[in-house]
Amino acid sequence: MATVEPEFWDGAVDWKRICLQVMNWVERNFQLELSLNDAIFREVRLSTTYSLNQFGLPKPNIAKRAGVFTFWFRKLKPISYAENSPNYFSAINEMTALMTGLAICQTYKDDLVNPDFTVANIPRRLLFDWIYSLRRHSYSPHSLTMAFELIASKY
Repeated sequence: MATVEPEFWDGAVDWKRICLQVMNWVERNFQLELSLNDAIFREVRLSTTYSLNQFGLPKPNIAKRAGVFTFWFRKLKPISYAENSPNYFSAINEMTALMTGLAICQTYKDDLVNPDFTVANIPRRLLFDWIYSLRRHSYSPHSLTMAFELIASKY
């Protein structure tokens, strides 16, 4: 079985930079003060690598990587609220996970991702329904991978 080295997905995709950009967007738009726990974020990265290895592919496509990352981010919840946060949104980890995964698909293109894919083209209602579903329902890394492959696919 082929294995994915942590440096492959971590080095090829700047997850932390995009995640922090998403967090900044969320903070501005929802008037929140957030904090990203680096130890839990490292656990997200390691868990993502482990799950990607389960596919048995030497180079999983970007939608697979985004889906698996989204799964582990929402499951391990590395975001907390700063003590002085003026507002609260219970699904903040789910929202950040989803928006980071989608931003990755928008930023990094491969042979599966539609070159015209953009988060702005996803209906707002679909995004909020998906965030709510991530908060309330069970998912697996594979189910989120399939969802990302469908939504970002050029086929």
